[in-house]
Amino acid sequence: MASLWQVVGISAALLLFVFICLRWRDFIVQNTNKPPADYTTTRPKDEKTTNIDADFPKSIKSSDTDTMSRAEWVNHLTLYTYWNRHDSSHNVLVINNDLEYQLNVTGVVEDRQVIYKGLSRTVPFRVVVFDRGTVLNLGDGGFINWEFIGNYKRTISSLTLFEHCNQRSPQAK
Repeated sequence: MASLWQVVGISAALLLFVFICLRWRDFIVQNTNKPPADYTTTRPKDEKTTNIDADFPKSIKSSDTDTMSRAEWVNHLTLYTYWNRHDSSHNVLVINNDLEYQLNVTGVVEDRQVIYKGLSRTVPFRVVVFDRGTVLNLGDGGFINWEFIGNYKRTISSLTLFEHCNQRSPQAK
């Protein structure tokens, strides 16, 4: 038979669990009430599927010959897009397009799909450059599946909030 302390402990744990669930639900409802004008939830309707374009450097295009791991490729793609293509003025998200995720962003500057070619399979990745928003990754959160850079705050392991990035001054280049 359970002692009084065991019953109190189980009740407290159950109350804490219910409280956390209600707070999480309130957070999601609060942040998804009114989607902005350029709201997207999944993949773009007019996907531009390409192998890496000519404007990407050889270090990123080299995935075509499988000379780097997928995690390295995702990292190269993210950093190149952030620093070289957009001069650190916007947030960048690179995510495996086969994953289940929810994306709610505004101020989209670039949204395209690129393909990673590995030895065993090809994987579509979505590259999104934007001003602010949220991403909820419901799939595998490993480095081979997604990476982001910019002005962000992770509230939980799968939810990331992005704020406006401050544009670098011309002297900082």
